[in-house]
Amino acid sequence: MMKIAILGTGIMGSGMASRLLEQGMPVTVWNRNAARAAPLADAGAVIAPTPADAAAQADLVIAMVADDDASRQVWLGENGAFAAMRPGTIAVECSTLTHGWIGKLFDEAAAHGISLLDAPVTGSRV
Repeated sequence: MMKIAILGTGIMGSGMASRLLEQGMPVTVWNRNAARAAPLADAGAVIAPTPADAAAQADLVIAMVADDDASRQVWLGENGAFAAMRPGTIAVECSTLTHGWIGKLFDEAAAHGISLLDAPVTGSRV
């Protein structure tokens, strides 16, 4: 079964993680404020202390964070996910980012042997 990591458990990221957990998928989550991820542990998620720890064993890593700076930190910062991901892992960036940053992120992913999908989402709480 595919192992999935979710980086960012705000409104959208926690919703994604919850739906995957409901389907019985193994999910590891990370959030810069660990308390926000805690309810997902009750649903069966593993809480990781860093993006790298969340991504290390994942086959698919999904990021849903606030902006370019947050995206840069989760993928490339200290304890960023790319450093821990195995070549061939799929990265999905769901954050709404600038064209310039997503282009650089594609280059970084390729340099790590990682496939990247830019899949921004829209929506928020009702």
